Formats: sequence, structure tokens, C-alpha cells
Amino acid sequence: MKYQDFEKAVDKLVREWATDPEMAQAVGVIPREQLRAIFDEVRNSTAHELAEKQRLLDNAMIKLHKHYTK
Repeated sequence: MKYQDFEKAVDKLVREWATDPEMAQAVGVIPREQLRAIFDEVRNSTAHELAEKQRLLDNAMIKLHKHYTK
């Protein structure tokens, strides 16, 4: 899944939480600011995790390249 697709899925989920009457009845109405904070936290932590995984992949590729070009 691309990051943009993931972000859209999270956005859709948060919008559903904001408008779902059953959710509102079960947990009360979630303030829009709180939903925005949830969305931002998920988006930011996911972006950080993806960047970290990309850094690890880059480092592994550098080591592999060095091994084969000795």
C-alpha cells in the first residue's frame, strides 16, 4: 500500500468516526479537534516509520554494494 493510499484510508476512517451515530452513542461525540489529533498522530508516526525503514534499506543496499564492488 502506498503511503498516500494509507493516508486516505485513515482520513476516511476518521471521517466515519465523526459521523457514525453508533460510535457517537457508544463513546460520545468525539470532538473534531480530537479526531484531527488522532489523524495527525497516525499520519506522522507512519511517515516516521516509513522514513526509518527506507533509511535501513538504503544502508543495507550500501553495504551490499560495497561487498560486491570490493
